[in-house]
Amino acid sequence: MSLTTIPLQKDTRDRLRRIANKSESWDDVLNRLYKHEITRMNAQVFFSADTLSLDEALEEIEKW
Repeated sequence: MSLTTIPLQKDTRDRLRRIANKSESWDDVLNRLYKHEITRMNAQVFFSADTLSLDEALEEIEKW
């Protein structure tokens, strides 16, 4: 796997540093944020859809 450089403003880096665990790399932090956002987006789709019943939504969630 190759590494890249992502330019960030210092205040952005400082905000990310506040949510990072001591043992996490920047790659770990960004992947954790990405997974959180994907989960949030999926939940938003499930709970905003008028066509799913509560039971259907729970079945879909269990598949995750």
